[in-house]
Amino acid sequence: FDGTQNAVLSRLWKNVSDEPRTDAQGNQYSQEQVETGTKIETYLSDTTGLIAEPYTFALTAGAHTITFVEPDQSFEIYGISFVAPEATQSYETVSGSYNLQEVADAPIITIQGEAAEIKSSSSIIPKSNNSDASMTPRNAYTMKINYLGGTSWQMPGEEVTWKFNVEKAGYYSLNFRCKQSDLVNGESFRWLKIDGKTPFDEAKNITFAYDTGWKYETFQNEETPYYFYLDKGPHTLSMTATTGRQAQYIARLSDIVDVIGDEYIKIIMITSETPDLNRDYDLFTQIPDFEKTLTECRDLLTNLANDIKKDTGKRSTQYIASMENMARVLGQMLKSPFSAQQYITDYYSNYTALSSWLFDMTKVPLSVDE
Repeated sequence: FDGTQNAVLSRLWKNVSDEPRTDAQGNQYSQEQVETGTKIETYLSDTTGLIAEPYTFALTAGAHTITFVEPDQSFEIYGISFVAPEATQSYETVSGSYNLQEVADAPIITIQGEAAEIKSSSSIIPKSNNSDASMTPRNAYTMKINYLGGTSWQMPGEEVTWKFNVEKAGYYSLNFRCKQSDLVNGESFRWLKIDGKTPFDEAKNITFAYDTGWKYETFQNEETPYYFYLDKGPHTLSMTATTGRQAQYIARLSDIVDVIGDEYIKIIMITSETPDLNRDYDLFTQIPDFEKTLTECRDLLTNLANDIKKDTGKRSTQYIASMENMARVLGQMLKSPFSAQQYITDYYSNYTALSSWLFDMTKVPLSVDE
C-alpha cells in the first residue's frame, strides 16, 4: 500500500545532561539534544497522521521476502519481526477485575514534563515559562526550565517518554498540568502507554481542549478517574501525538481537496489564470461531469462541516469556516453556470486556504508542566 513507499524509522533523542545550561545572569536554557545511541525497537507506522495504529500486513502461509529500497540515510538492522497487533480492551472491561480498595495511599508521584527521558524528535526540547507563578520550578527574577512541548511537540507520531519510580504498588489515577493554547477552539490528542503497552482503549485518545492558560486535567470518564495498576519499582510513561478522532475528518477533507485541485487545473486549461469575464467559456459543457463534481464537492464539504460541529459542539472554527467558504463558492458557480469563470479567483483562494488548513489540522501541540 502507499504508506510503505515512504516509511520512516524514527531516531531517539535525549538531553545531553540532566542540568540545563545557564547564562551569566543565571537564566536557564535547554540542554543540547543528542541521540540515545541505543538500539531502537519501533513499529512501521503512518507518518501523515491519518492512521494512529501501526501498519498491519496480511501474510499468507509460506515463504516471503521483505526489501528496503534506496534509504535516504544509512541505518543498521538488528532484526525484523512480524508480530500480532496489540490487543486492547475498554476500560470498563479492564477495570472489571479491579479492587479499588487498593488505591495507593503512597505520596503522589510527580513527574516534571521537562525531565523527559527520550524523545522521537530533536526539536522536542525543555522550555521555560516565567509568566505563571504556578510553574515548577519557578523564579521571580531568572528564567527556569520548567515545561516541555508546545509547538515543538505537535506532529503526529512524535513521542515523549518519561521514567518514574513507584514506591508502593496499587491503583493510581493520572493527572496533568498542561496547556493547549495554540489551536484556537481546537483539541490536541495523545496516545498513552505505560511500560510500552496501551492499558485500555481510552488511552489511545486522550483529549486536551483549548484554553489560554495552564490548567489541571484528570484523565477520566466524565467525573470518574481512570485507574492504572502499578507494581513497585521503575516504570515508563509514553505519550504519542495523534490526530485522534480528527483523523477521519482529515481523510475526508484530503479526498475533497484533491478533487477540487484537479478541477481547478481543468478550469485554467480553458480560461487561463486571468479569464475574460465577458466571455462565456461554457465550462459546464467543456469539462466532463463538471456539474456533478462541483455538486458532490459542495455537499461533501457541507456535510463534513456539520459533522465536525456536531462532534466538537462548536458552531464554528477556522477549519469549519474555510470549508463553508469553499462550499459557498462552488454553490455560486452552480447557480451561474454561464458566468462561472467570474468565481475563479475566489475558487483558487479558498482552495489554497483549505489546503493550508488541511495541513494545520494534523498539528496537535501540547505543553506539559507536570
